[in-house]
Amino acid sequence: MGFRGKRMEKILNIYKKPYEAIEFDLDHEIDLARLENQLKSDREISNMTLVHHETTTGRLNSLNSIGQLCKDYDVKFFFRCCE
Repeated sequence: MGFRGKRMEKILNIYKKPYEAIEFDLDHEIDLARLENQLKSDREISNMTLVHHETTTGRLNSLNSIGQLCKDYDVKFFFRCCE
């Protein structure tokens, strides 16, 4: 998890909001099959957040693909995309 993801986690903890972090290697693309399996197996997931541009590595995560998965599983999708 990158710096911005850790910051999101800190905010959720401060406000005592329940969450589950699904972490991926910062040097590789998000594993969409793994993400979809998580959405299939846990129908309690109602929201997803994503850091679109991970500045520590320069990686741009796929908003379209992840957004489509969220739509398919009726999950609200929030993303951070600027500094």
